[in-house]
Amino acid sequence: MKACIDDLDAIRTGLCDILKFSPFSGLVPEIAGADWSEATTMSSRAPVCDAFPDVIALCADPAAHPRFARPLSSLLDRLGWVADYPSHPVLKDRFGHAVLYASNTLVIGCNLTAAGTAYPAHTHLAQEVYLPVTDSSALFWHQRADDAFRVTPGNLVFHESEEAHALRTSDRPALNLWLQFGEAPGGATWFVDAPAPWN
Repeated sequence: MKACIDDLDAIRTGLCDILKFSPFSGLVPEIAGADWSEATTMSSRAPVCDAFPDVIALCADPAAHPRFARPLSSLLDRLGWVADYPSHPVLKDRFGHAVLYASNTLVIGCNLTAAGTAYPAHTHLAQEVYLPVTDSSALFWHQRADDAFRVTPGNLVFHESEEAHALRTSDRPALNLWLQFGEAPGGATWFVDAPAPWN
């Protein structure tokens, strides 16, 4: 149990250190003072968890984020993984998330997208920050971008409230930390009609 607490503390401290020098520094006080002890009490698996061996190998790669890869890879099997879209023909088996911390104003978690998966354009009321943990060569897209773009571990990707965004993985799965804040964090997500940026 102490190892889990230490890993969660490492993730929390790492997020605070990164965000305090970002436009999202206002989130730091809540993150720093939050109790994350419930994160590993609801262990469960979703179909995407079959990708854990590949993700753990990517977390051991030097290109992975040095602050988050090791503690997250240690926690993967202890988190409560949810298949976000259980009726979606593709995503039901290829995408899922686990919550590390949740309040009425902020949700922090990690998500996993299997290799070779296009997560179609979608949106939600909350503002969202992604922080890639593994060097997956995933392509990101949001409405403010002219084209899809790659993000290396440690760089932040921001999605405005109700801004359409999408993700496509390469031949490797993608493990990301994410934060939702503002209106209805952790609330409903809906797919939108937007041109696929990688066709």
